[in-house]
Amino acid sequence: FGRWKVNSLALERQDNNDLALPLDPEFLQTIRHLGRRPSLSSITDSIIRKYGTHFLLSATLGGEESLMIFVDKQRLSRTVEASEANSTAVTLEALHQLAASYFIDRESTLRKLHHIQIASTAIKVNL
Repeated sequence: FGRWKVNSLALERQDNNDLALPLDPEFLQTIRHLGRRPSLSSITDSIIRKYGTHFLLSATLGGEESLMIFVDKQRLSRTVEASEANSTAVTLEALHQLAASYFIDRESTLRKLHHIQIASTAIKVNL
C-alpha cells in the first residue's frame, strides 16, 4: 500500500509593523486603573485572576491528511489480464500516479478512486 502525508497545510502570519499590540480594550482599561505602582494583591485580583499569567503572541495551526490505498496485487493482475483487450484496466503504476495527484486535485482524484474501488475489488481507499 502507499501512504502520503502533508503537514502544515496552511500558514498565516500577521505582523503589526511595530504598532501597539492588539489588546482587548477592557484589558487596557484594567491596566490603567492599576496606577503607577500597583500592589501585588491588586495585580493578582484584577489581572491574574481574570486574564491569567501569559500573553499569546503567535500561534501556528497545522494538520495531517493522509490517503491510503490498499491494493490486492493478485486481484489487480487478474483484472489487468482479463481486460487487456480493451486496455481500460488499472495498473499499479496508474494507481501510483493517481495517488500522487491527490494533493493537486483532491476531488477529481477521489472521484476516480471511488469509481475504481466500485468497479474492482482489487483496491480499498481510506482517508
